[in-house]
Amino acid sequence: MNIYISKNNLNRKSFVNGESLIETLIRLQSISNFNDTEWLELLQISWKNYQQFKMGCFNLSNHSLIQLSEYFNISSESIINNNIDFKKLAILIEPSSPGIADYYMVAPFSRRRTTITSINYLEENYGWRLKQDVLKIFKIKESALLDPFEPVSMRLISEICKYLHTRQFNEIDFFKMGAYTVKGNQNSILSRTLARAESVQELYHDLINVMMPLFETNSDYSYTQINQFEGLLTMKSIKEVASQLGVKHLGNEHICQLKRGFCASAPSYMGLPYANVTHTACEHLGDQKCVFKIDLKPCLGSLNIQ
Repeated sequence: MNIYISKNNLNRKSFVNGESLIETLIRLQSISNFNDTEWLELLQISWKNYQQFKMGCFNLSNHSLIQLSEYFNISSESIINNNIDFKKLAILIEPSSPGIADYYMVAPFSRRRTTITSINYLEENYGWRLKQDVLKIFKIKESALLDPFEPVSMRLISEICKYLHTRQFNEIDFFKMGAYTVKGNQNSILSRTLARAESVQELYHDLINVMMPLFETNSDYSYTQINQFEGLLTMKSIKEVASQLGVKHLGNEHICQLKRGFCASAPSYMGLPYANVTHTACEHLGDQKCVFKIDLKPCLGSLNIQ
């Protein structure tokens, strides 16, 4: 059997399937960590022919498919039909070295939940390539992103955000990534607990004052209900943790936008619209602490509370 992919003289369905097969092989190479020479040796194909294959004008031989099938221990049909659990496959072929570099385990006072949901957000909204870039640049294994309660240094998510900023991520992008936390936490104990809150005011009190210390102990958090419609979240870096990481303040302005999105989306746990959250003071811009003003009127309005 030969898999022939051509951009000429094919109906639309065949063309899409061909594009899918090309994408599958590119992704398999990415998780294999093979360089181009090693990859061509596995496929037993020349560089020229492989480039032609990626352009859709060269046969991928049955022999190449068998080579892939045997190496990854998956069927040829799975490769052809792109029926592959890439995350599971990546974990199976990962070398048995630490899943996160020691550099990101200094002062491990965060849980991996935020890193996991942030990386899942990247894949869902920007595709697997950006996710793979992040995993490779920061030397993170897929197996290190399975348990959201495992410890990690805040340094990791901070540097990931710095990198994303070089890829043109702006305040809105980081806000959306933080807001994705609700979707990333669906069906978790956190989600089920907050869904049972009797009011949105209680939800914020429990989330910030009770649950945040379970997620991280990098900063001191406090939530105060100013009145029925407004709350105030304050956040200040813990000096001892910052000292261990060699910084004055933990995180960066991108992390603050991540947290703004996290706070704004919190009413979603109760099925309510986002709150309006304004970042009125920031440690990283010279203020003594970070302050977030939380306007609950969009949430309360949906409940017909005047």
